[in-house]
Order: sequence, then C-alpha cells, then structure tokens
Amino acid sequence: MRTFTTSGAALGVPGLEKVELRGAGAARLLEARGAGICGSRNVSERGLEIAMLVGKACADHGVTLIAGDARGVDDAAQVSALRHGGDVIAVLPEGLGGWKPRTTYRGFLDEDWSNFLAVSQFEDGARWQVYRAMQRNEVVIALSAVLFVVESGEDGGTFAAGESALRRKHPLYVLGDSEETLTAGSRKLVSKGGQFLHADAIDGVIASIAPDAVVIDLVHE
Repeated sequence: MRTFTTSGAALGVPGLEKVELRGAGAARLLEARGAGICGSRNVSERGLEIAMLVGKACADHGVTLIAGDARGVDDAAQVSALRHGGDVIAVLPEGLGGWKPRTTYRGFLDEDWSNFLAVSQFEDGARWQVYRAMQRNEVVIALSAVLFVVESGEDGGTFAAGESALRRKHPLYVLGDSEETLTAGSRKLVSKGGQFLHADAIDGVIASIAPDAVVIDLVHE
C-alpha cells in the first residue's frame, strides 16, 4: 500500500480546487468519476439492501463506489462493492494517521489495496468531528458522477449533501421502493429537485456512467 498527496487542482475536479487530499491505496481510482452514496447511519433493513444494490451494481459495471466510510449505508455499499469484486474510494471524516479499514470489509481488500483507496482532506491526526463529516461529503460529491441518497433525515449530513448536490446541479438520485415510503428527509430532497429512483432502476443508472478521465499529478512518499 502506497501513500500519496495530491490536490483538487491537480485532479482537475470542480469544487476541490483548494483542497489537498492525502491518500492510501490505489491512486488509479481517481482517474475516473465514480458513483457516490450518502445515507443514514441508523438505516432500516430495506435501506441496507438498497445500499448493497448500489455497491453490487458498481462492481458489475466497473464503476468505482465512493462513500464516506461510516456505519450504515456507507458501510453496506462499500462491503457489497468489494465483496463482488469492485473498487471503493472511502472518503474519511478524519485524518489518515489513526484510521484503519473497517472490520466489515477488511477481509475483502487486496493485499496491495489495488481495489481500495482511502482519502482525507484533513491532517493526519485529525479526529472525527461533525463538521468534518459534513466537509467530507463535499469530496464524495466532487469525485462522483452521480450521488445516491438512501434514507435521509430532515437535517444532518446526508440531507446537507443532497442539498449541496442540488446547488451544484449534480445528478442526485433519491433511492427507495416508492415515493410514498421515502423518509421525510428523502421526500424533501425530491421536492427540492432530486430525482426519485426506484431501487430496481439502480443498475441502469450506474451502467450509464461513462468514464470521465482526470489528469492526476501525484506526489508519492
């Protein structure tokens, strides 16, 4: 596993021009936009199933899954993508210094982490804080071609990420089995302009994501 430092400006990613990213793992995963996902930590069983569908579809179509490495939706999607042979970028709400891969997916990582990349915009010793989790979601959006939301609350990090995606005119898909059964926060995101997407249609959206090349200027350590 190699560590590296790069910047949003070097990556050519809109919205990250002033952000420095430190990474550990497969830097090649930054070469194309992936599919981002945000969602509740206290997610329902059906929400977990939907998150896992996103992860599997990413693996099936060779699209990198980008998530925030939190329990709940993030973790379910990450585990599913890796279990099915896909690639994952975990955008951390803390520094890399004290971070370790979650036990839920550690066993699915290649020996050299060729299928996984952890990135952080924070100093190595930075600990988890609410504001850092919110800032981390901005990186998830910027690195992704689309953002999927699962079971958003009416406030908090997932809802803020959805609103940020809408402000950026970034494709936002609010996932569920029907609009009527969405959580209150997810319904609000749809009312603000997010697109409701039935869980059965996830595969089609991910299949349509065309690789978007990014020029990378990495400083290896």
